[in-house]
Amino acid sequence: MVDMGGLIEVPFAGEGAGEGGLTWGQQRIWAEIQCSGGALNMGGIMPMPPTTTIDEITRLLAFIMGRHPSLRTRLRFTPDGDPRQVVSAAGVATLEVIDVEDVDPAELVARYAAGRFAGDLPLVLADPARVSADEVAEGVQMRFWEPFDEERDWPVRMAVIRVAGTITHLVVMYNHVVIDGEGLGVLVADLATMDPATGTATAPPPGPTPLELVELQRTPAHQRRSEAALRHWEKALRTVPARPYGGPYPPQELRFWELEYESPAAELAMHAIAARCRVDAKPVMLAVFALAMYRLTGVHPSAAQILVNNRFRPGLSDTISPLNQAGLCVLDVDGVPFDEIVARAARAVMNAGMYAYYDMARHRELVAAVGRERGEQLELTCFLNDRRTAVRPDPDRVPTPQDVRAALPQSQLRWRRRVDRPNKGMYLHVLEKTGTCWLLLTVDTADVPPDDMVRLVREVEAVAVEAVVGERVRG
Repeated sequence: MVDMGGLIEVPFAGEGAGEGGLTWGQQRIWAEIQCSGGALNMGGIMPMPPTTTIDEITRLLAFIMGRHPSLRTRLRFTPDGDPRQVVSAAGVATLEVIDVEDVDPAELVARYAAGRFAGDLPLVLADPARVSADEVAEGVQMRFWEPFDEERDWPVRMAVIRVAGTITHLVVMYNHVVIDGEGLGVLVADLATMDPATGTATAPPPGPTPLELVELQRTPAHQRRSEAALRHWEKALRTVPARPYGGPYPPQELRFWELEYESPAAELAMHAIAARCRVDAKPVMLAVFALAMYRLTGVHPSAAQILVNNRFRPGLSDTISPLNQAGLCVLDVDGVPFDEIVARAARAVMNAGMYAYYDMARHRELVAAVGRERGEQLELTCFLNDRRTAVRPDPDRVPTPQDVRAALPQSQLRWRRRVDRPNKGMYLHVLEKTGTCWLLLTVDTADVPPDDMVRLVREVEAVAVEAVVGERVRG
């Protein structure tokens, strides 16, 4: 690594050291990392007040590392290649300090182009002769997206960006094996327990820790929850299509593609649907997606997995260790009135949440066993990852059909990465952005060819709009 500023070593120490297997949530993340062949990191860029000091940031880094055993976790692999987590009692983390004045614009662009997003749009500098703090932070974030060495690296990367000695940005990235999105929220909330002057804690740490969670999941109570979930899955697995798509199709040379679509019209329409059906955003999105998939592929019933945050379960609300697991939603939409599809989606989301906490090894065995009984391999590779905050609509501000029609010309479609790294069949992310339905579609083109990627995101929009305006309308 070229040093564009400085490296500060930050010692840390904490409780909870030891070694054990992976939790069920960690097993899911690890399987996804193995499948993708890349990184599943979490983090981003935070603008900082100009009064921020390096000492404050080093205290912050030392605090979170010592406070949370998850962040002192690395992996050890058995001779059979199975991962085990090792939590250290102490160590030294690294804070990068990057001064914008010392950054070579050509080097920054080259790093960006050589990284994980090489197939994405290139980093374009406003002034090719110099860089801004925003551009440097973006370049560092792209570098931090690169995979961690799970055996050697601490699962936290942190850097500060400075302009003329003043800190402007903090860039942080976490290895997804040790934390998930909701766990990141727990970590951020826990910062309130840090004494800003000394960096010491003013309250007991949240929990359970990863190793404590491993032991909890071996107890009879957690095993009973797992068995109940697997019985639900077994019933659903006997009804799902073996393949949720058409095809297979000839894959593209760069096989795995990403497409981004923004639709203000779909956002307004789904808000109106949610108000009419008296549900929140997530069942509406599932209903729209299921019907769009059926119209595109003709495959029914529609089956998609959703990610469920298991922190609502007793004793698990304050852990930062990954707890998200997949729930299965199966919807028969053929000939069903749309509002009834929404009602079915609401029940499916609720059931998926109830039955998404299970032993991952037993789950894999179950999927394989049902597939053998059916005489076909079950491809559970269609995912809907709705990452928005699920809130009920404001009944006093319900969009009208005229509002929805007027927004149709504002839709935007953008192609993103095309890579050879393996990925799941299809993953539709619904991202948080005010005023628009922001979709990120990632596919294996052997399952969903590029033309159908475009058709699918436009069909999601068309289904939502049609449910409000009463007829099929395209922007």
